[in-house]
Amino acid sequence: MKVGFNMSHNAKQYYDKLRDGEIIKIQFDFYYICLLIGFKFKEFGKNVELVEFFHKFPNEYLSRKEEIIGTLITTEIKRLGVNVENKSRVQELMLKLVNPESITRLSSEGEKLMNKYAEGGFNFIVEKIGSCSTTDTFLVRYYDEFMAETTGSLE
Repeated sequence: MKVGFNMSHNAKQYYDKLRDGEIIKIQFDFYYICLLIGFKFKEFGKNVELVEFFHKFPNEYLSRKEEIIGTLITTEIKRLGVNVENKSRVQELMLKLVNPESITRLSSEGEKLMNKYAEGGFNFIVEKIGSCSTTDTFLVRYYDEFMAETTGSLE
C-alpha cells in the first residue's frame, strides 16, 4: 500500500499545465485546492490508480497540518452523520483516522480518505470548470464557480 498523499495521473497532468511557480508553487498546492473542494462537497474520487507524490506534509503546509487533519475529521463526522454529543463515537472516528506515530499523523485509513477527497475534488473541479491551460484562467473559473457566492468560505 502506498503511504502519504496521492493523486491520479489525470490530476497530475492537469496540475502540470497550471504549475506556474508563483501561485501554485508545488504539487501539494493543487492537491490542497482539490482537497478543499472534496471536503466542501463531500466528494470521493472514483477508484483510479493513484501515484504518490508526497509521503508527508510538505514544509509549506506544516503549520496547517492539524487544521487539515481536523477538517478531515469534521467532514467525516458530517458525512457519516455522527452526533458530536456522542463523545465515544467521535473519539472512535478520530482514532480510526489519526495515528500520531505516522509521518503524516494520519492512519492509513485517514490517508486513503484524504486522497479520495482530493481526487473527488479534482473530478468535481474538472466537471464544473473544465480544462484550463493557465493558472490565471483556472483561478478565475475556480473563484467564479466555488467562491463568489460563498464570500470566500468553504464551510
